[in-house]
Amino acid sequence: MDVSVVAAAVPEAVTILIVDDEESIRRSLERAFRDEGIETLEAKSGEDALAILERVNPSLVLLDIWMPGMDGMETLKKIKSAYPELPVVMISGHTTIATAIHATKLGAADFIEKPLDLNAILGVVKKVISLRQTEKQQEPVGSAGPTEREELWSGVQA
Repeated sequence: MDVSVVAAAVPEAVTILIVDDEESIRRSLERAFRDEGIETLEAKSGEDALAILERVNPSLVLLDIWMPGMDGMETLKKIKSAYPELPVVMISGHTTIATAIHATKLGAADFIEKPLDLNAILGVVKKVISLRQTEKQQEPVGSAGPTEREELWSGVQA
């Protein structure tokens, strides 16, 4: 039996870091992901998220834009600077298209508006994680070309 075929059939364990200052949002997301067999970590601020990322390597970060202290955009910049391959999906209840475009240019994989639709979030999370796993499998060692997302957004002005 080819061991690589068996390994490819077993999906990686998925862990999501949820960063939101609203406890009710963090709890709702945690329950929804737990029901899907996805582990979660929680942070109530950008500073807490960065501290967690020093110890843990999640599959994806869900990051609120508007938080006290270090906001989501500044947190996104720091995450992408330290962990450029880590997908970050932004969430916000008070945003504009320009903000969403700016977040994407900073490296956000996607953008979800509040109020949160749990089915939509699960769909986005699965899509982003699947895309990341596909890119990991297809990327030759030493490849540094632009990703499809970077090419897509390269001509868009915020």
